Amino acid sequence: MPDLFIFYQDVIQVILVSVLLKNLRVAGIMTSSNGSPDLKSGEKHHVFMSHGSSDQERALEILEKLEKKGFKCCYPNRDFQPGMPVLKLIIEGIQNSQKVVLLVSKNFLKSSYMEFEVAEASRKMYSEKKVTLIPLLMDVDIVDVPTSIKAVNCIEMRKAGWFDRLIEGLKASSTVTDLITPGDIGHGLAWSYYYGYLKLILPGLRQRVNESEFAKSGTPFLKKFIAILPETSICPSSFDKEDENVKTIGAVEFSVSISGNVMRNYKTAVHQVTDPRDKNKTYLFLGEFCTPLRSLYEMASGGIAGLSNEGRNHQSLLFREKLKEILGHPNAADCKDFVLLPYRDVAVQSSSEVHEKESLSQLLCDMIEYELKIEAMVAAEASG
Repeated sequence: MPDLFIFYQDVIQVILVSVLLKNLRVAGIMTSSNGSPDLKSGEKHHVFMSHGSSDQERALEILEKLEKKGFKCCYPNRDFQPGMPVLKLIIEGIQNSQKVVLLVSKNFLKSSYMEFEVAEASRKMYSEKKVTLIPLLMDVDIVDVPTSIKAVNCIEMRKAGWFDRLIEGLKASSTVTDLITPGDIGHGLAWSYYYGYLKLILPGLRQRVNESEFAKSGTPFLKKFIAILPETSICPSSFDKEDENVKTIGAVEFSVSISGNVMRNYKTAVHQVTDPRDKNKTYLFLGEFCTPLRSLYEMASGGIAGLSNEGRNHQSLLFREKLKEILGHPNAADCKDFVLLPYRDVAVQSSSEVHEKESLSQLLCDMIEYELKIEAMVAAEASG
């Protein structure tokens, strides 16, 4: 009888341990026996692999190593269903994967789908409140990487141990709050900019533009509001003081009743930018230098705030990432016609070379051309 009791006691312990392990895996506390995290409900892959067209061979090498370690990978060139809209497949691939691995090279940064994939990966990260983006830097310095990518820790493939760090990142379950500490100045500025300004001017912006005289000019017009983020936080009083190829030509006006001010007037400036590489190329856009950054600049310029230049740069990054998180929320869907444009307004020294100040007009033209191309692709796919 005692032997039988011990037998059943052992069986019960095995069952209890099995149930406990299963619950731990469901909760994401444990990984599966092959070393990769368990896939949760709605997840089909551990990894969505994004890369430039000429980096396919390198991407496949990484993919094979990951799959040998038990990671299920979504690789567009292999796994996308033929004949389906590409943008739809990218969105589904990213949303159905635990993490997005960006193979960042000079070629990748020129890819027509790069910004779209980064934007979708960032949207996933902030909607799920988890760090789901892992950039692998191939042949680029961190200073060359867009702010939207280097908001999370990047892995430099030129350094030893990069693959082990990638595996650690894929297994980790960090939250967005691990990256950004609540209560910072940058957070407050982002919330103030959203509720005090963007939430007033962005809803209905596209309709107001379509009804304006500027929409009838025949000049390509990006009907989104562009907030330019200078690296130094210096915000010039006008665009032409920063770049002679950018001119303010008017404004789209509307009124709203707010804070006891009946029918308060708002003007959204309309600018014309000429491509310095081709004077026959001109575009219209709405936008401004991101005014909250001016507050950071003033706070770091002496006086009572006592903010250092390093602190200013840190708070500027917090502002950008918090604002992206806010605008990525489902409740901010009426503020979708908005673009954040980081701008290197001074030369920057990296470990290997000096990166010259960017041309604002060239940066604007490249971004506007890209956004208009994406809008045209989305419209074409929607129409059949």
